[in-house]
Amino acid sequence: LGKGDNGAPVCVASHLPYLILRELGTALVTNTSATDAAVSVTSRHPEYKRLLKMVAMSIDHVLSSHDSGKDKTVDILMYSIPDDRFDVIGIGRNVMQLPPLGIPPGRH
Repeated sequence: LGKGDNGAPVCVASHLPYLILRELGTALVTNTSATDAAVSVTSRHPEYKRLLKMVAMSIDHVLSSHDSGKDKTVDILMYSIPDDRFDVIGIGRNVMQLPPLGIPPGRH
């Protein structure tokens, strides 16, 4: 895993269900900020608004404190506490942003 600002691996643990956390990870790759990604996921899962906001704020903090001069991306291990599963994503300011896939919810 990529290292955080202090050299430790970056891990975000949350009480979000694994599938919601994965959806947030996908949204992080296609949005310009973690806050924008959380807003897009919250529109489909409003019951997790508070948890999504907290995770997004944590990721935005990690990205803002990361020294982008060393690496272009930060690998973040996102861990779902209730499902005991994790997902690893690589995000950063200098990574090319992909356009959204446009797949309607529930059709994957």
